Amino acid sequence: MLVQLVGILLFVYAIPLSILGFTKEHFVQSENKKSQSTLSAKSIIVIATAFGRVSLILVGLILFAYGKHLPSMVQFAVVLLSSGIIVESLLDASRDYIKWRTRIKSKK
Repeated sequence: MLVQLVGILLFVYAIPLSILGFTKEHFVQSENKKSQSTLSAKSIIVIATAFGRVSLILVGLILFAYGKHLPSMVQFAVVLLSSGIIVESLLDASRDYIKWRTRIKSKK
């Protein structure tokens, strides 16, 4: 039961996180256009991070659908790992959101 709740939490958490990741890629690309450079290493890392965030949606759905069939030890490990992912990515997501808000305010 707890794994299914974590799956729902991971799914709901990953949707805005994914949108924020692709928004960050848009801003990285606009910075690259200003400097007349092609696809940079920073851009590749941002794209990989964005697709990783999208994969959290799939992981959340899988945990919700099949979490009750896992052995209890694996359920405990999944809860710990998923909670760690959420806590660790909160700092990065909040930093991305703050940068996004400052860019919007500077354009006005």
